[in-house]
Amino acid sequence: MKLPKTLQVGPYTYRVEVVPDLLNEAKESLFGHADHAALVIRIGTTCPPGRLGTTLMHELLHAVAEMAGTELPEEQVRTLAPALTDTLERNGLLAACWSDDAEAERPPLRQRVGVELPEER
Repeated sequence: MKLPKTLQVGPYTYRVEVVPDLLNEAKESLFGHADHAALVIRIGTTCPPGRLGTTLMHELLHAVAEMAGTELPEEQVRTLAPALTDTLERNGLLAACWSDDAEAERPPLRQRVGVELPEER
């Protein structure tokens, strides 16, 4: 999976960075982390390639919850991330959103997936 350079979360643009030695406060290795103040999603180099999509979705769920002004308990995010990633992959939506060339201009989501969505604000 090719990671996007940025992800739009509501009105916020998060940079996506791959970093070595991604650690939490207890110095434990992390696969990913969302820094809401800096608007950065970091993916650790220790994240196995087969877990990149789920890890990115996990951090994206944290970013969406932050943007929405709510909090999702970590247990819920851990449960939702693989389920949502799998659902999007099975329906061809994950590839449509994340596997495009990161440098290419992408049309709005409603055009890429052919779904009627409310107008962007």
